[in-house]
Amino acid sequence: MWIRRRLGRTDFSIAPLDAMVIKRFLSVVITELKQQRGLVIVDVTLQDGTQVMIRL
Repeated sequence: MWIRRRLGRTDFSIAPLDAMVIKRFLSVVITELKQQRGLVIVDVTLQDGTQVMIRL
């Protein structure tokens, strides 16, 4: 539904992904993330003082 609203059309197709392609992609992503240790992904402080920080 989101894609239809963004593109303004309904004639699109999503190609099925091969398991090997997904595996290779995830391998590259994991390798890159390992090099980014300590990277802050989320740092949120709520009005009640609750703080959430997510790091790699």
